[in-house]
Amino acid sequence: MALISEELLSYLWQHKKFDTAHLYTEEGQPVEIIDAGQRNFADGPDFMQVRLRIDGRLWAGSAEIDVLQQNWQLHGHHLNPDYNNVILHVIYQDDKNISPMYRKDGTPVPVLNLRKYVSEKLTNTYKQMQEKCAFIPCERLFLPEHTPIGFTSTLLIERLIDKSTHFYTLYQQCLDWQEIFWIAFVQGLGYAHNSQAFMEIAQNIPYKIIQKYQQDVESIEALLFGTAGLLYEEYPENEYYTMLKNKWLFLQQKHELKSIILHKIQWKGVRPANFPTLRLMLLAKIIQHASDLITDGFSIKSTKEWYTLLEQLPTNHHFWDTHYTFTEISPSKVKKMGKNATDTLLINAILPVQFLYYHQHNPEKTEDVLQVYEEIPPESNNIVQEWKKLGVSFRSAYDSQAWIQVYKKYCVSQKCLSCKIGNCILSSK
Repeated sequence: MALISEELLSYLWQHKKFDTAHLYTEEGQPVEIIDAGQRNFADGPDFMQVRLRIDGRLWAGSAEIDVLQQNWQLHGHHLNPDYNNVILHVIYQDDKNISPMYRKDGTPVPVLNLRKYVSEKLTNTYKQMQEKCAFIPCERLFLPEHTPIGFTSTLLIERLIDKSTHFYTLYQQCLDWQEIFWIAFVQGLGYAHNSQAFMEIAQNIPYKIIQKYQQDVESIEALLFGTAGLLYEEYPENEYYTMLKNKWLFLQQKHELKSIILHKIQWKGVRPANFPTLRLMLLAKIIQHASDLITDGFSIKSTKEWYTLLEQLPTNHHFWDTHYTFTEISPSKVKKMGKNATDTLLINAILPVQFLYYHQHNPEKTEDVLQVYEEIPPESNNIVQEWKKLGVSFRSAYDSQAWIQVYKKYCVSQKCLSCKIGNCILSSK
């Protein structure tokens, strides 16, 4: 009966998490691991470029990892010539019923049973890490001191790469960094609920068209609301809506524009202050009064500069001061970009695409991008609050983004063996 997973067995072999001093094959030959090799995720043996000394003789080849020895035949390795270069079959099982297995060329494969050499405490710790917990797999074992040196830096960079990968894919299609920043900026204004929809809005209106109407805010609004699929209703008593619709129909035909499907815009769970209508109105104001934020988007600014530019933006509007949607009247209030909204835009859109740009053009300046994260207060969400309960401290968004990354990428999918914290916990056992 298998007691551990093949993934754990591969981890144990790769990182030598067992007593390596006195290893013997099942045939009684001493084994010295010179190089555990490189993990192979393609077809063929699990580890390549393995170097061993077995019974005093030097061997170079591959190692195959199977929890049960019988899997050698069940998986057909004895019939596959690709496994003729396997110099060690690493297994983990009770000592019973271990008999010789053969390669396709008829030669026997040496077997190393790690069950004899792995600490039971380590395997029990891993089992605890895989048990269901309220927040993360290792929460019963986690201590802040398990955080490796450089952990937050590594995880923040990893998160930035993950966030910006799709922007690089888009760049390879259009080869225009200005267009990429436009898409990232608009996507960021959509926040979590409307991020995808706002990205499609930006993709459907090339920034060169936006620039043509930069000083004509009504045309800009018509382009944005129309592309968002919000100008297909009939509200004859609403002069503002009717004007936008007429302009949209003209501009749509003139520039051969498409609109996204209406249902892609999300309203449920969105606070009125973040309604997509108001986000698009603010975007139009930015284009009209502060277009340098987009045209000069790869200029790295301090958070103070961003706050000043967006807070001083004249956002009063004859219609939207008294509305959150096209049909519902609300108490008069000028809608603005507050500091929290600006922080969210920086964290999720502007800084990741700037990091990508400088990673491609001037890697040294990526440090300047990372510095801006240290100027932003840490996020306050459920993930951050749970980490705080476990003793993690947060000084800035630099830290909160790193800990959000480890939770989303490793904890949720229980990738403890790929996580540096998981490795630290296992190494301490």
